[in-house]
Amino acid sequence: MPTISSNEENILEDAPDDVAFIARKCCELVTCAVDGDDVARQVAHLGAAAAADVQSGVPISKIHYAVRDGLARGLEQLAAPRLRRAVQSGSQTVQLDDFRDFVDGVNRAVDILSTVTTDITTDYLREFCDAIDEHQVAIRTATSALVSGTLTSAMARECGIEIAESYMVIAVEFSLAGRHRGSATLPATSARPALRRIRARLASRYGADALSWLSAHGGTVLLPTDFVDGFDDLDELAAELAATVRGPVAAVALQAECHMVAVATEQVHQLLDTITVLGYPRRLYRFEEMSLEYQLTRPGPARDTLAALLEPIDPYPELVETLRVHFANDGNRKQTARELFVHPNTVDHRIKRITRLTGVDPSSVAGVWRYRSAFLAREYSEGRRPATAGAIGAWEGRARVRRGN
Repeated sequence: MPTISSNEENILEDAPDDVAFIARKCCELVTCAVDGDDVARQVAHLGAAAAADVQSGVPISKIHYAVRDGLARGLEQLAAPRLRRAVQSGSQTVQLDDFRDFVDGVNRAVDILSTVTTDITTDYLREFCDAIDEHQVAIRTATSALVSGTLTSAMARECGIEIAESYMVIAVEFSLAGRHRGSATLPATSARPALRRIRARLASRYGADALSWLSAHGGTVLLPTDFVDGFDDLDELAAELAATVRGPVAAVALQAECHMVAVATEQVHQLLDTITVLGYPRRLYRFEEMSLEYQLTRPGPARDTLAALLEPIDPYPELVETLRVHFANDGNRKQTARELFVHPNTVDHRIKRITRLTGVDPSSVAGVWRYRSAFLAREYSEGRRPATAGAIGAWEGRARVRRGN
């Protein structure tokens, strides 16, 4: 007779009442099936019990063990009286009728195992998916309230999520299924599996209190600071997300107290827009390391004044290009000359012309800083950035997500 291993017995010892009910009913099903009774209603009851186990946090493997245990015990009960009769009669063999009954019982038990396993698994997974959907609604509600600054204690309790004292606020941008910004939004059926994998990855690394609001183009992730092991941990997360979406991921992270999450969310998304417009490499950035770019690209008279430094040389494209290449080569005149296919003396001559036209020497420390800032301000001013906070295309999707709409 098949038996339950000691490991499986240990698993069933502490089983909830619903699991014990499943094991007991499966045992009774064998007898009912042999007696010719209709077992369909009892199987339906087992499915309902399995669905209830989802709310109790019982894994489906334990339920399957219970089914196997119950059927095994039912077969033992079916065989026991026949074996006792054989022993009491002193016979070394089992009567043919008893053998046929036992074989019939085994066949019926196999049929029951197939039916019960299918029905229980179906009901369990249906309830499990509903529970996941409810949890995702709670996560989206809490995330939306945090990033909009409207979260209350009552709302947090209703969502069943413990709100942390501080969060690592991360703006992320990616493109699922190889689609690019500006293309039509991916169908939900195409984006949903990848988004589920991303949420599962976040939960496995940072627990159930990791919050996110994501679309096919990116969104906002809020990680409780206590669960984040420094920025190296976030670099690993960015690499995992890139592998999940099968493409590059751009992200900006900033730590913020709970009551400042709304402000931090807007800041990281603004900086992510800046990084995208300036064509920086797609990777995870710390807000602190990009604070200069963030400040210089904010709209206002300061940015316009910085960009105006380049206006005197705008009529001379060769001077603008020389300046760009010169800074890219850290002021190495020979390397600049090689890339421009000119003599090093020509580079010197052009630098002097730039100084005369603008009044700022590109070779001085102050000049280097001012010209670099001017290029940064101009590139962002003239870049194809979103026209508004709502933006268009993929930017629109990510802006909508970060506002929690």
